[in-house]
Amino acid sequence: MACVDDHAKARAAIEAAGGKYMWPGGLDHQKYRDVDNIIFEVTAEGFITEPSEKAAVNTGGGTKAAAKA
Repeated sequence: MACVDDHAKARAAIEAAGGKYMWPGGLDHQKYRDVDNIIFEVTAEGFITEPSEKAAVNTGGGTKAAAKA
């Protein structure tokens, strides 16, 4: 995981180094795959360790998580 100042500049640098944008990771996070096929994420807002109200709403999981509820 990495914290960046600007997503556009980070994406340009990652892709110039051979990385590939994969998908948005939720909230402010963006996921990439590096040349060794390792998936990593970057954020401009930082990574928090305590759940926030915003994070509690954005739990992902899609239809499988909803079916279990």
